[in-house]
Amino acid sequence: MDYGARRAALAEAFSVQGAPALLTDPVSLRYLTGVRLEPHERFVGLVLRPNREAVWVVPALEAEAVRESGLAAIVYRDGEDPVQALAQAFFGPPAALFVEKSVLSLARAEALQGRFPGLRFLDATPAVVRLRRKKDAAERERLRAAAALADAVLAEVLPAIRPGMTERAAAALLEARARERGAEGLGFPPIVLTGRRTALPHGVPGEVPIGPGLLLIDFGVVVDGYHADITRTYWLGAPDGGFFDRYRAVLSAQAAALRAIRPGAPVAEADRAARAALRAHGLDGFFIHRLGHGLGLAVHEAPSVDGGNSDRFEVGDAVTVEPGIYHPEWGGIRIEDDVVVTPEGPEILTRSPKAVEAVVLP
Repeated sequence: MDYGARRAALAEAFSVQGAPALLTDPVSLRYLTGVRLEPHERFVGLVLRPNREAVWVVPALEAEAVRESGLAAIVYRDGEDPVQALAQAFFGPPAALFVEKSVLSLARAEALQGRFPGLRFLDATPAVVRLRRKKDAAERERLRAAAALADAVLAEVLPAIRPGMTERAAAALLEARARERGAEGLGFPPIVLTGRRTALPHGVPGEVPIGPGLLLIDFGVVVDGYHADITRTYWLGAPDGGFFDRYRAVLSAQAAALRAIRPGAPVAEADRAARAALRAHGLDGFFIHRLGHGLGLAVHEAPSVDGGNSDRFEVGDAVTVEPGIYHPEWGGIRIEDDVVVTPEGPEILTRSPKAVEAVVLP
């Protein structure tokens, strides 16, 4: 990973305004330096300055952690004002400052304006998002590794899930196996739902026994910072006829969306293609969320794959493709895979079986 090149590209994007930037999102900091931090309530920031190397502003307990980045650090101790430390990173009071507006708290912003009267905030988010969106070769390899691990974990855990095991126990088993196999962590608490509870797109596993019928598993693993996110829907036992019809409809919706993903194609078109496929089966009204989301150092990032996104797919985009249908009486079905956009179209990273005959379990 060429972190210096990333910082230089971002600094160049800000150079038109001639203003420094203060980045505080831990994901952005990792992207730009390779350093993983969990600052909790303490202030941690990276200052990008025109024509100068970036500098950290960190509490003393993080000073050693940021040393590996090779960048200088301005260190403050607990009880000291981090804004006073931050002032040392600037060469004179800044008139304007790029910040990630959705990340910097109002309290921090007011403290900065109190220290630098008249300070204007500019939004760094569009430039950061644009840079992070296009995955380079090293990032794509990490995404492949994460997807392969997710597939392996699911293949190992699935035979152990039997009627009578609770949703919560199955979710715990997924997490344990992922960590045993070397995952840095999970992107979110695993979702394991049974029966009509599968109609809850983000349902929370409970002490509910898994019974014959629908079983939905949605989980993600992290490898070297990069995420995989996969969903499969199964039927335990002898399925009813309605399951086959609905499952094939969702599978066809995913296939239609994948055909719409190619460089230069409208992002919204993939979402529309999935809905059109479901409409042919009279099920589009039960598709209640976007088709997917970007994937990388964060489990949800740009681009949002929805019908209102005016962007176009680019080589290096990494997204999920996850059509689903949900009904409180018969439950839900979702199929999710991770893809990277290549010059030839989508490279599907997650490869767990999803054909109809593969998702009916004894």
